[in-house]
Amino acid sequence: MKKNISDSVLNKKLNSLYFDDSLNRIRVFSWKINSYTNIPTRVAIDTGQRNIQKIYPFYQGENVGATYLGNIGGAQVLYDFFKTEAPTSFIFQNPYQVFTETPENVKFYNTKVPFTNLRYSMAGNRTEAEEIFGLTLAENVNPALSFGINYNRFGTKGLYKNQRSKTKEFSGYVSYLGKKYSAYAGYIFNLADVKENGGIANDRDVLDTTIKPSYISVNLQNASNLIKNNTFFLSQTYGIRLSSSGDFVNNGIYAGPLILAGMYSQYSTYHRVYSDVTNRKSTDRPNDEVVVFYKNYYINPNASYDSTHLREFDNRVYLQIRPYTDKSLLNLLGGGVGYQSLRYYMFKLDDYLFGNKETDYYNIYSYGYASGKFRKYIDWNGFAKLVLAGHNAGDLDGRGSAAFSVYPLGREVRLIGAFKFKSETPNYYLNNYFSNHFVWSNNFDRVVDTRIEVRLEVPSISLDMGVRQAIVSKFIFFNKEALPEQIKGSVSISSLFFKKDIAIGHLHIDGQVLFQKTSNEDVLPLPTVAVNAGVYYQFNIVKNVLKSQLGVDVQYNKAYYAYAYNPSVGQFHMQDKRKIGDYPWLDAFANFKWKRAAIFIKVRNLGEGLAGPNDYFSALHYPRVPLQLQYGLSWSFYD
Repeated sequence: MKKNISDSVLNKKLNSLYFDDSLNRIRVFSWKINSYTNIPTRVAIDTGQRNIQKIYPFYQGENVGATYLGNIGGAQVLYDFFKTEAPTSFIFQNPYQVFTETPENVKFYNTKVPFTNLRYSMAGNRTEAEEIFGLTLAENVNPALSFGINYNRFGTKGLYKNQRSKTKEFSGYVSYLGKKYSAYAGYIFNLADVKENGGIANDRDVLDTTIKPSYISVNLQNASNLIKNNTFFLSQTYGIRLSSSGDFVNNGIYAGPLILAGMYSQYSTYHRVYSDVTNRKSTDRPNDEVVVFYKNYYINPNASYDSTHLREFDNRVYLQIRPYTDKSLLNLLGGGVGYQSLRYYMFKLDDYLFGNKETDYYNIYSYGYASGKFRKYIDWNGFAKLVLAGHNAGDLDGRGSAAFSVYPLGREVRLIGAFKFKSETPNYYLNNYFSNHFVWSNNFDRVVDTRIEVRLEVPSISLDMGVRQAIVSKFIFFNKEALPEQIKGSVSISSLFFKKDIAIGHLHIDGQVLFQKTSNEDVLPLPTVAVNAGVYYQFNIVKNVLKSQLGVDVQYNKAYYAYAYNPSVGQFHMQDKRKIGDYPWLDAFANFKWKRAAIFIKVRNLGEGLAGPNDYFSALHYPRVPLQLQYGLSWSFYD
């Protein structure tokens, strides 16, 4: 039922340094901030039904898929090399990239009425259920002061033995948007609590038979990974608009002359525990050949409890000036200095004699950025960061892009060029690690990563395509023994991507295709082709009230030596035992939209038994789910 809201509430106006008066006519809008510049970027609030059935994050947006462990919430690595990134300084968190909240991913809301979005989906029966739950709440105390939370939980009890997973991400914030002073304070919690079965013991149990998943033997009987991350952040700026004109507005954000000073602070803690009770010989299927999963036992041959910690503090101050209008060739110039403190810990045998010892590093860095625009035809920006002193002294991170727009027949066509260069000291845990099953001490050289991209966008016809090239010198990877290794030369990666949405009457085809080529598959395996597409028929069941979509999603990747996974180090690594792929994954779905509620029903892996062998594996020894029913909903409230 629609609530009666007084005009006095709806007519209250926001008077902000960045946000324009035009946004006062919008009940709810959302944005993200850049922690180096505090510049907001508007983001859409999606209350539609399109692609609601794609609930796995690595199939959403521009993602074409990932190598993962078959259960939602577990470790994964994206197919697209150019989207694979390290969201944190803790390498054990990074295999959970798509489930990790970071300060720059937090969505802030300004709303004249309370905003709520509820998300839920379920698949399988109660003993094996996969559940995804999400909740977003946002409310304003007054036009300038707002607060909100966002919570997502991905979990499954597991079709296969010892496959339970529970992954959570939570963020809460308070935002103040004053005429001169603005501040964002937030807290983030990330959790990955997963049972590790090491994959199934014999792939033939899936490929050649119809054994119930819960009866299939697995490699580890009692192992788990627990990863926790707590982050606090505070961003503050004080600025003054140098013009009162209302002409300097871009997507509701003031882009005219201004000057400001800012400070950003972030404190994060990371904690990981890998534990197992070792069965050197499995009793799961005693008549089968026994394979020992771990070869080494450096501390205890019967059980493991490997604990690693990281505490990180980062603080920066900066100045920013926009000397001219947003249509000037130089419309923004800024920079600052920062201090980063890192404290690492892991158990070592010396701790028995000398107690626990932590390793402390620090970095002092400076950075600068600039951007400009020539009318509506040229738009450019650049960023550079240099570590001046400390453990990572000499590290350089530089990036820039330029967009050129033309308007044939009044429709924008954008050609975008982008460049990235990073020279980076390897992560501490790649050089130093001690645990029950793995020990290494390396002195890796700095990794140099150079990338270029050329992209063509035609928004009016929903076309997005481009080419990308990367050359990575001294690339570091995890070899077949799950040990980090650095190559002497370089590896190059070439990529071509194509995304197009087509509508022919009521028939819609949404598709994206990725082509990739790596110069060295022995250190960086990539699927040469990956597809994420959908075909559906859209129609009204009740005009302007109840809409429906009936269709099929298709995901595919060409066969390649996909990664294996080692639970003890928590990383994907090389393997040459067999190729995985060439299996067309089919999901049949029905979506329904009623007002702001969207509901879906989906049959997953529709091609099981029909599309050839049951080779629906994602990583080595890790199958995806067999034929399964899934359903869910997304419901927004802001009346």
